[in-house]
Amino acid sequence: TCKNARMHTPVYYQKPEDAFQHPNRYTMLQALDWMLNKLSMIGKEIRESDRCRRTVEETLCEENGFNLLEMYCGCGAHTMAIAKTGIFDSIVAVELDKRLVSACKENCERNNCSPVQVEDGSCGGKDPISPVHVFQGE
Repeated sequence: TCKNARMHTPVYYQKPEDAFQHPNRYTMLQALDWMLNKLSMIGKEIRESDRCRRTVEETLCEENGFNLLEMYCGCGAHTMAIAKTGIFDSIVAVELDKRLVSACKENCERNNCSPVQVEDGSCGGKDPISPVHVFQGE
């Protein structure tokens, strides 16, 4: 679990034995906590801003919700933690490695993470993805 106030539910996941995983659990949890805090702040800022109420919420939040595109999701360790926060109305998680796509789908089901859509590869040829808000780090 993470220190983030919104994330107290542990997630359980499996991954293919030879797939990449961060070698330092403590560092991975610190990075995840940082990311969840940033996402929480961004979500709050977008949902509460006057400009958002007139533009984003009218065009996005009412029609498509507040969405996240996660590239290189791996087995879904971060995907599940993000989904459990409830910050996003939907998450599209993309991974190139077919073994990890399967693992991510299974892990999301195992942890009752919704609404997560896991895609193999580039998502090409599918329905267009809703507009995305890009966060550029500090």
